[in-house]
Amino acid sequence: MIVMILACLFLLIMCCFWMKKHIEIIKKVKDSNNSDDFFKVTAKIIDYKFLYTDHYHDNEGPWRNIYAPIIEYTYNGTKYRHVMSNMQSYDKRKLGENIEINVDKTDPHNVIETKVSYTSLLLMIPFMLLAIYLIVSTIVEVLTK
Repeated sequence: MIVMILACLFLLIMCCFWMKKHIEIIKKVKDSNNSDDFFKVTAKIIDYKFLYTDHYHDNEGPWRNIYAPIIEYTYNGTKYRHVMSNMQSYDKRKLGENIEINVDKTDPHNVIETKVSYTSLLLMIPFMLLAIYLIVSTIVEVLTK
C-alpha cells in the first residue's frame, strides 16, 4: 500500500513539475505576443540539430532521435540563425517551412515562437486525476480496514 501511494505521489509531482514548465512557456509566448519589446517576423526552417536519442517503443524500434529546427530570419536588415531548442521533436518539420517568431528588439538572438500547443498540457490532466484517485482510494482502503 505504501509503495502504491509513493508511486502515485511521484507521478503526481512529476506531472505538476512538467505542467509548471509548460505553463511558463505558454506565459512567455503570450507575453512576447503582447509586448512592444518583441517584433514579429517570419523565419524559415533551414536545417536540424540533433539533440539526443530517446528510448521509445513504437513500430520503428526502441530508439528515436530528437531534433531541434535551425531557423533563419532577418531583423533590421541582418540575417540571423537560431536553434529552436524549445521546439524539439522526433518529427522533423519540413525544411523550408515558414514559422512566425517574435524577436526581442534589444537582443535579436532571443526569439520565441508565436504559437504554442496546449495538447500536451491537456494530456497531463488525466494522469494527475488518476494519481489523485489512486492515492485517495488507497488511503480510504487502509483507513477502513
